[in-house]
Amino acid sequence: MPQLLSAQLIGQLDLPKLAKAMDRKERKVLFRTAAYARTTMKRGMRRRKNASAPGGFPSAHAGQLRDMIAFAVDIPSGTAVVGPAAFGQQPSWLPSGISTVPQLLNEGGTVRRMVKGKNRTFKYEPRPFVKLANELAAKRLADNMEKIPLGV
Repeated sequence: MPQLLSAQLIGQLDLPKLAKAMDRKERKVLFRTAAYARTTMKRGMRRRKNASAPGGFPSAHAGQLRDMIAFAVDIPSGTAVVGPAAFGQQPSWLPSGISTVPQLLNEGGTVRRMVKGKNRTFKYEPRPFVKLANELAAKRLADNMEKIPLGV
């Protein structure tokens, strides 16, 4: 009897309408979650003069990195990307394997560069701001899936 009842219910459902409603919900969830991750990443970078503790969000001394954080959602594949937009020209002193300054902050590394005419070595401890924001966004994704109505 339960199988007959479920077959009757399936016959009454408007499947194209249900699929369209699911697509709208998925799009809304992706945009809200990506926007939350961007906001978390930006707010985690507090403006201060001193360096932040390793393992936390980096300090936003001048604010360029903080201001360049953006997100993009790819609807067909159902993915969202959050992170710093590409800087114009990257400095030549970046170590091998590191292609951008945000990547250096996120992963850490040792660089040699000229400061006031002298060669100096700087060691950057990792400040995994992408990982920290993604952990919080993953929790929010599950919440958004539950809270946002289907809207059929």
